[in-house]
Amino acid sequence: MKVDQDEFALRVQNAQLAFGDRAIWSDLNFEVKPGEFIAVIGANGSGKSSLLKCILGQQQLTSGSIHLGQNQRARGGETIGYIPQHRAIDAELPLRVEDAVRLGLDGHKFGVPLASRAKRDLVRQALIDVDVEALAKKPVGSLSGGEMQR
Repeated sequence: MKVDQDEFALRVQNAQLAFGDRAIWSDLNFEVKPGEFIAVIGANGSGKSSLLKCILGQQQLTSGSIHLGQNQRARGGETIGYIPQHRAIDAELPLRVEDAVRLGLDGHKFGVPLASRAKRDLVRQALIDVDVEALAKKPVGSLSGGEMQR
């Protein structure tokens, strides 16, 4: 498909991003004109950082397309800047979300902490309070920026 690149700085067409059965967003369509400023807003974990990663070519779309206008350099070039919300964490790090939350309770103590029922309950309640209980067993390194903030 030939894309008219004179009329836009960025064009997103029928974009979808999913991880397994979990669709982050779908049917995403928008265009940014040269000189235009936009804001991407939404709840934590709604896919804002993932969208930026797709635009930068750091994450592949499940379907659809992202095109840069002819006056934009290739993704990752000098005219597109991005500062991530947090430092990259190795996805292979065997630290789960619930483990990271528990570190807030006893991470300052020497030795390997033993999780009492009371501490497990506190961790569970903290995860419920910020609506991320479903992420409890997920590795911290696989979280999106919004999920990490929560």
